[in-house]
Amino acid sequence: MKRVPGSVLWLLRFPGLGEPNIRAEAKAHGIDPTRIYFSDVLPRAEHLARVYLVDIMLDTPTYNGCSSVVDSLWGGTPIVTMCVDRMCARMGASVLKAAGASELITTTLEQYEELTVTLAKDSKQLWHIREQLEDARDHSPLFNTKKWTRDFEQCLEMAWSRYEQGLEPDDIGVEITELYTLNLLSAEKKDDGGNDGGKKINLLTVNEEGK
Repeated sequence: MKRVPGSVLWLLRFPGLGEPNIRAEAKAHGIDPTRIYFSDVLPRAEHLARVYLVDIMLDTPTYNGCSSVVDSLWGGTPIVTMCVDRMCARMGASVLKAAGASELITTTLEQYEELTVTLAKDSKQLWHIREQLEDARDHSPLFNTKKWTRDFEQCLEMAWSRYEQGLEPDDIGVEITELYTLNLLSAEKKDDGGNDGGKKINLLTVNEEGK
Protein backbone atom coordinates (compact mmCIF):
# COMPACT_ATOMS: atom_id res chain seq x y z
CA MET A 1 0.00 0.00 0.00
CA LYS A 2 2.98 2.27 0.55
CA ARG A 3 4.01 1.71 -3.06
CA VAL A 4 0.55 2.53 -4.46
CA PRO A 5 -0.51 5.94 -3.10
CA GLY A 6 -4.27 6.33 -2.86
CA SER A 7 -4.92 2.59 -2.78
CA VAL A 8 -7.25 0.99 -0.28
CA LEU A 9 -7.50 -2.55 1.07
CA TRP A 10 -11.02 -3.96 1.15
CA LEU A 11 -11.55 -6.90 3.50
CA LEU A 12 -14.42 -9.05 4.66
CA ARG A 13 -15.67 -8.47 8.19
CA PHE A 14 -15.27 -12.12 9.07
CA PRO A 15 -14.88 -12.13 12.00
CA GLY A 16 -15.33 -8.57 13.14
CA LEU A 17 -13.05 -9.18 16.13
CA GLY A 18 -10.06 -9.10 13.80
CA GLU A 19 -10.65 -5.51 12.64
CA PRO A 20 -8.86 -3.64 15.43
CA ASN A 21 -5.88 -5.99 15.22
CA ILE A 22 -5.53 -5.49 11.47
CA ARG A 23 -5.85 -1.71 11.77
CA ALA A 24 -3.28 -1.67 14.59
CA GLU A 25 -0.86 -3.74 12.52
CA ALA A 26 -1.30 -1.39 9.56
CA LYS A 27 -0.61 1.63 11.74
CA ALA A 28 2.50 -0.05 13.15
CA HIS A 29 3.80 -0.36 9.58
CA GLY A 30 3.10 3.27 8.73
CA ILE A 31 -0.20 2.70 6.88
CA ASP A 32 -3.18 4.94 7.64
CA PRO A 33 -5.79 2.56 9.14
CA THR A 34 -8.58 4.46 7.39
CA ARG A 35 -7.28 3.05 4.08
CA ILE A 36 -8.55 -0.36 5.15
CA TYR A 37 -12.25 -0.95 4.55
CA PHE A 38 -14.33 -3.77 6.02
CA SER A 39 -17.67 -4.96 4.68
CA ASP A 40 -20.22 -7.56 5.73
CA VAL A 41 -21.13 -10.85 4.09
CA LEU A 42 -23.83 -10.24 1.47
CA PRO A 43 -26.24 -12.42 -0.51
CA ARG A 44 -24.54 -13.91 -3.56
CA ALA A 45 -26.05 -11.56 -6.15
CA GLU A 46 -24.95 -8.49 -4.20
CA HIS A 47 -21.54 -10.02 -3.58
CA LEU A 48 -20.97 -10.55 -7.31
CA ALA A 49 -22.04 -6.98 -8.00
CA ARG A 50 -19.53 -5.50 -5.56
CA VAL A 51 -16.70 -7.75 -6.77
CA TYR A 52 -16.91 -5.92 -10.10
CA LEU A 53 -16.03 -2.66 -8.30
CA VAL A 54 -12.63 -4.01 -7.31
CA ASP A 55 -9.59 -3.24 -9.47
CA ILE A 56 -7.43 -6.15 -8.31
CA MET A 57 -8.27 -9.08 -6.06
CA LEU A 58 -5.42 -10.47 -3.96
CA ASP A 59 -5.65 -14.21 -3.40
CA THR A 60 -4.45 -15.09 0.11
CA PRO A 61 -1.26 -17.14 -0.33
CA THR A 62 -1.55 -19.51 2.64
CA TYR A 63 -5.09 -20.62 1.81
CA ASN A 64 -6.29 -19.66 -1.66
CA GLY A 65 -9.79 -18.71 -2.57
CA CYS A 66 -11.80 -21.19 -4.64
CA SER A 67 -15.32 -20.01 -5.49
CA SER A 68 -14.09 -16.50 -4.69
CA VAL A 69 -11.49 -16.70 -7.47
CA VAL A 70 -14.10 -17.97 -9.92
CA ASP A 71 -16.49 -15.19 -8.91
CA SER A 72 -13.77 -12.63 -9.51
CA LEU A 73 -12.90 -13.94 -12.97
CA TRP A 74 -16.57 -14.20 -13.94
CA GLY A 75 -16.86 -10.50 -13.18
CA GLY A 76 -13.75 -9.72 -15.23
CA THR A 77 -11.76 -8.67 -12.17
CA PRO A 78 -8.04 -9.64 -12.27
CA ILE A 79 -6.80 -11.73 -9.38
CA VAL A 80 -3.16 -12.21 -8.40
CA THR A 81 -2.32 -15.51 -6.71
CA MET A 82 0.80 -17.17 -5.32
CA CYS A 83 1.20 -20.89 -5.95
CA VAL A 84 3.28 -22.91 -3.47
CA ASP A 85 3.62 -26.55 -2.42
CA ARG A 86 0.32 -27.16 -0.58
CA MET A 87 -2.94 -28.16 -2.20
CA CYS A 88 -4.85 -25.37 -0.45
CA ALA A 89 -2.29 -22.87 -1.80
CA ARG A 90 -2.59 -24.06 -5.40
CA MET A 91 -6.33 -23.70 -5.99
CA GLY A 92 -6.06 -20.15 -7.29
CA ALA A 93 -3.40 -21.16 -9.82
CA SER A 94 -5.53 -24.08 -11.01
CA VAL A 95 -8.53 -21.83 -11.62
CA LEU A 96 -6.43 -19.16 -13.35
CA LYS A 97 -4.90 -21.75 -15.68
CA ALA A 98 -8.36 -23.02 -16.60
CA ALA A 99 -9.31 -19.42 -17.42
CA GLY A 100 -6.20 -18.99 -19.57
CA ALA A 101 -4.80 -16.44 -17.13
CA SER A 102 -1.53 -18.09 -16.06
CA GLU A 103 0.25 -14.74 -16.28
CA LEU A 104 -1.44 -13.76 -13.01
CA ILE A 105 0.18 -16.66 -11.12
CA THR A 106 3.27 -15.99 -9.00
CA THR A 107 5.46 -18.33 -6.96
CA THR A 108 7.18 -16.00 -4.47
CA LEU A 109 6.06 -13.11 -2.27
CA GLU A 110 8.38 -10.81 -4.21
CA GLN A 111 6.71 -11.72 -7.52
CA TYR A 112 3.29 -11.43 -5.88
CA GLU A 113 4.02 -7.88 -4.69
CA GLU A 114 5.69 -6.74 -7.91
CA LEU A 115 2.88 -7.95 -10.16
CA THR A 116 0.24 -6.38 -7.91
CA VAL A 117 2.04 -3.02 -7.80
CA THR A 118 2.69 -3.06 -11.55
CA LEU A 119 -0.98 -3.65 -12.33
CA ALA A 120 -2.19 -1.17 -9.71
CA LYS A 121 -0.14 1.58 -11.33
CA ASP A 122 -1.24 0.85 -14.89
CA SER A 123 -4.94 1.45 -15.49
CA LYS A 124 -4.61 0.76 -19.23
CA GLN A 125 -3.17 -2.67 -18.53
CA LEU A 126 -5.89 -3.40 -16.00
CA TRP A 127 -8.59 -2.52 -18.52
CA HIS A 128 -6.94 -4.73 -21.13
CA ILE A 129 -6.95 -7.64 -18.67
CA ARG A 130 -10.59 -7.02 -17.79
CA GLU A 131 -11.57 -7.20 -21.46
CA GLN A 132 -9.66 -10.47 -21.88
CA LEU A 133 -11.21 -12.01 -18.77
CA GLU A 134 -14.71 -11.00 -19.81
CA ASP A 135 -14.11 -12.66 -23.17
CA ALA A 136 -12.96 -15.80 -21.33
CA ARG A 137 -16.47 -16.27 -19.91
CA ASP A 138 -17.58 -17.55 -23.30
CA HIS A 139 -14.45 -19.41 -24.37
CA SER A 140 -12.37 -20.73 -21.47
CA PRO A 141 -12.60 -24.29 -20.08
CA LEU A 142 -13.23 -22.79 -16.64
CA PHE A 143 -16.78 -21.78 -17.54
CA ASN A 144 -17.51 -24.60 -20.00
CA THR A 145 -19.72 -26.66 -17.71
CA LYS A 146 -20.76 -29.15 -20.40
CA LYS A 147 -17.16 -30.00 -21.26
CA TRP A 148 -16.21 -30.28 -17.58
CA THR A 149 -19.11 -32.69 -17.04
CA ARG A 150 -18.12 -34.84 -20.03
CA ASP A 151 -14.48 -34.92 -18.87
CA PHE A 152 -15.50 -35.87 -15.34
CA GLU A 153 -17.76 -38.65 -16.62
CA GLN A 154 -14.88 -39.94 -18.76
CA CYS A 155 -12.60 -40.01 -15.71
CA LEU A 156 -15.20 -41.97 -13.76
CA GLU A 157 -15.44 -44.48 -16.61
CA MET A 158 -11.63 -44.82 -16.62
CA ALA A 159 -11.60 -45.43 -12.86
CA TRP A 160 -14.37 -48.03 -13.12
CA SER A 161 -12.57 -49.74 -15.99
CA ARG A 162 -9.42 -50.10 -13.88
CA TYR A 163 -11.52 -51.57 -11.07
CA GLU A 164 -13.15 -54.12 -13.37
CA GLN A 165 -9.73 -55.16 -14.65
CA GLY A 166 -8.48 -55.67 -11.11
CA LEU A 167 -5.83 -52.96 -11.47
CA GLU A 168 -4.44 -50.93 -8.60
CA PRO A 169 -5.60 -47.31 -8.22
CA ASP A 170 -3.53 -44.90 -10.28
CA ASP A 171 -3.56 -41.33 -11.57
CA ILE A 172 -6.13 -40.80 -14.31
CA GLY A 173 -7.03 -37.79 -16.37
CA VAL A 174 -8.38 -36.47 -19.64
CA GLU A 175 -5.81 -35.46 -22.22
CA ILE A 176 -5.75 -31.75 -22.99
CA THR A 177 -5.56 -31.34 -26.76
CA GLU A 178 -5.53 -27.54 -26.82
CA LEU A 179 -4.37 -25.15 -24.12
CA TYR A 180 -6.53 -22.04 -23.73
CA THR A 181 -4.34 -19.00 -23.11
CA LEU A 182 -5.13 -15.32 -22.82
CA ASN A 183 -2.61 -12.59 -23.65
CA LEU A 184 -3.03 -10.49 -20.52
CA LEU A 185 0.21 -8.59 -20.03
CA SER A 186 0.87 -7.33 -23.53
CA ALA A 187 -1.23 -4.16 -23.82
CA GLU A 188 0.74 -1.31 -25.36
CA LYS A 189 1.83 1.33 -22.88
CA LYS A 190 0.58 4.88 -23.00
CA ASP A 191 3.10 7.58 -23.90
CA ASP A 192 2.94 8.77 -20.31
CA GLY A 193 3.65 5.29 -18.97
CA GLY A 194 0.01 4.33 -18.50
CA ASN A 195 -0.07 5.31 -14.84
CA ASP A 196 -3.38 6.20 -13.32
CA GLY A 197 -2.17 9.26 -11.43
CA GLY A 198 -4.14 9.79 -8.26
CA LYS A 199 -6.89 7.29 -9.02
CA LYS A 200 -7.94 5.22 -6.02
CA ILE A 201 -7.12 1.54 -6.49
CA ASN A 202 -9.19 -1.01 -4.61
CA LEU A 203 -7.33 -4.09 -3.49
CA LEU A 204 -9.56 -6.84 -2.12
CA THR A 205 -8.39 -10.00 -0.42
CA VAL A 206 -10.61 -13.06 -0.61
CA ASN A 207 -11.12 -16.12 1.55
CA GLU A 208 -12.01 -19.70 0.84
CA GLU A 209 -15.74 -19.12 1.32
CA GLY A 210 -16.01 -16.81 -1.68
CA LYS A 211 -17.56 -13.97 0.35
